[in-house]
Amino acid sequence: MGTLAGYSSNLRQELVFNAMNITAIKQGCVRLKNPDACRTILFLPDLWMLIEQLLRKEHEPGFYNVGSISLTIGELASRVASVWDVPVIYEGTSETYSFTLDCGKMQAVCGENKASISLEERCRDFIFSYNSKEAT
Repeated sequence: MGTLAGYSSNLRQELVFNAMNITAIKQGCVRLKNPDACRTILFLPDLWMLIEQLLRKEHEPGFYNVGSISLTIGELASRVASVWDVPVIYEGTSETYSFTLDCGKMQAVCGENKASISLEERCRDFIFSYNSKEAT
């Protein structure tokens, strides 16, 4: 399963996408460690889309790798920083894992809807939801 990302009422601020966006807004930078490590990120709306499709129609049984996008942490940091026009602060490397997933089965179930939202739009949607909740 991909690393979860996105806003929810039970927000996990430490998850890489969430943390980068929150730090960009609150601290004016994106902190980057392990730029060459790969991650598959799963956005919560895409997870919901998959679950809904699996419940509504009959599909091939078995295991599904689920993820919305695969990229390096460095690429993610660069793109998030670009959205918010903030610098990337490189903080070195540490022992970590690296993975990408083949999410072809998920794509076959969800179709093109899953890929229609850009990473940059997901950043803006996340912060809009985050700021709306913080204001209440």
